[in-house]
Amino acid sequence: MLSLWLNEGDRLWSFAIILIMEHIGGIRLVSIDQLVEEIIIMILNEKYFIGMLILLTINNLSLIISASTLAICILIKETEMQQPFKIISTAYSLKYFFYIICLILAILTCSMSCLASGMQKNILTKDWIVVLAQKDNLPLSETNATMKTIDLSSSVISPFIAGLIINKIGYLIACFIFIIYNLFDENELFLSVKKSLAMNKWGLKTIRRNFVLYRRQPIFSAAFGLTLLYMTVLGFDGIAVGYGKSQGLPEMWLGILRSIGSIFGILGAIVYVALENFIGVRRTGLIGFLAQQFALYICILSIWLPGSPFDPVKYFRDITANIWWEKFKNSFKISYNQNGFNQSSTISTWLLPSNKNIEWSSWTVNGHSIISVSTLLIGIAISRFGLYMVDLSVTQIMQEKIPERHRGTVFGVQESIAHFFSVIKDLLVIILPDPMIFGLLIILSVTFVVSGALSYVQ
Repeated sequence: MLSLWLNEGDRLWSFAIILIMEHIGGIRLVSIDQLVEEIIIMILNEKYFIGMLILLTINNLSLIISASTLAICILIKETEMQQPFKIISTAYSLKYFFYIICLILAILTCSMSCLASGMQKNILTKDWIVVLAQKDNLPLSETNATMKTIDLSSSVISPFIAGLIINKIGYLIACFIFIIYNLFDENELFLSVKKSLAMNKWGLKTIRRNFVLYRRQPIFSAAFGLTLLYMTVLGFDGIAVGYGKSQGLPEMWLGILRSIGSIFGILGAIVYVALENFIGVRRTGLIGFLAQQFALYICILSIWLPGSPFDPVKYFRDITANIWWEKFKNSFKISYNQNGFNQSSTISTWLLPSNKNIEWSSWTVNGHSIISVSTLLIGIAISRFGLYMVDLSVTQIMQEKIPERHRGTVFGVQESIAHFFSVIKDLLVIILPDPMIFGLLIILSVTFVVSGALSYVQ
C-alpha cells in the first residue's frame, strides 16, 4: 500500500501544471491539456501491462521533461512580454515555433505521466487489493477504504505546497524546483528498475468483445452510474482550479481548498466503512450519491452570488465565429496577455511572487469579490465526501460480483468509459471556456451526477 506514496513529485506537479497552463493560455489551454491526457489514457490504458517500477520511472521522466519544457515556454514568453512592440521577423517565427513544440511536448509528457500514475494506482487498488484482502482475511470494504485513505492522505499536503511555492517564488523558479526534486527521485528509482515490459493483444475485435463483456455484467448499471460522474467541471481537476485562478484566487489558497477536498474524501472513506458494515454496500453508495448532490447544490447557488461572472445572455449576444477563433489562437500566442501583464515591464511577473492578497473584511482580491468562486470551490471540496463513498461502493460491488478472470478487463473498460465522459467535458470547456457561461457547465455537471444516481439505483 505504501507504493502510493512512492512518487510525491507526481502529486506536486499535477497541481502545479494546472496553475502554469492557466497562466500561459487561460482555462482553454488547461482544457486542451486535459483533453490530450484523457484521450491518451483512454487509448493506451489497456494496451500495455507494465511493471510497477517501470511505471514509476516513466512517471518521473515525464514529469522532468514536462517541467523542463514548460520552463522554456515561460522563458520565451517572459522575453516577449518585455518587448514594448511586436516585431514579426524570422527570429520571432523561430521562437514561436520552438515555443509551440515545447508546449506540445509538455502536454504529451504530462499525459504520459498521468497514464503511468493511473495504471500504477489501478493495479494496486482495483485488482491486487482483492487478493491482499483475501490473503490477510480482512473485510474488502475496510481494505478498499484504507487504500483510498492512504492515496488521499498523500494528496492533502501536496496542493498546498505546490501553491505556496508558486505563490511565494514565482512560476519559473517553481519549475526548476520540481525538476530538481524529480531528478533526485528518479536516481533512486534507476537503482532498482528491472526490465518488465510486455504487450497484450489489442485491436478492434478485442475492444468490442471487452465492451460486450462489460455490458453483460450484473453490476453494469451501478458501474455506468459512476462513469457519468466524470462528465463534470466540479471535480477539482484543472478546469475547476483554472476557473478559480481566473477569478482571482491566489495559488496558495487554491492549494489549500484542494487539500480540504482530500480531507473530506478521507472522511468519506472512514464513514463508508462504518456505514457499509451497518447497512450494506448498496445503501451506503446511495447515501454517498445523496451527500454529493447536496454539496453540489452549493455550487449551483454560487452562480448567482457576488463576484460571479455568469452572464450567458451577453456572451451569446456578443460572440461570433471570428471572435471565438481569435480567442482560441490567443491561448497559444507567446505574447498573449492573459492576466493583464504589462508587456513592456522590466521585471516579469513570471519571476516574481504573486501579488494577489485576499481582503478578508470584504472577501475581495484586487477589488474583485471572491464570494462566488470561494463558495463554488467549497461546495466541490465538500462533495468529495459523498463522491468517495460512491467510488468505494461501486468498486467493492464490482470486485465482489465480477469473476476474477474478467476483473481486469471489466475495470479497464470502466476506466475507458469514464475517460470518454471526461473527454466530452474537456471539449465542452474548449468550446465554451468563457467564465460568463461557466455556470451553464456547472448546471450540466450536476445533471450528470443526478443521472449517475438514477443509473445506480436501477
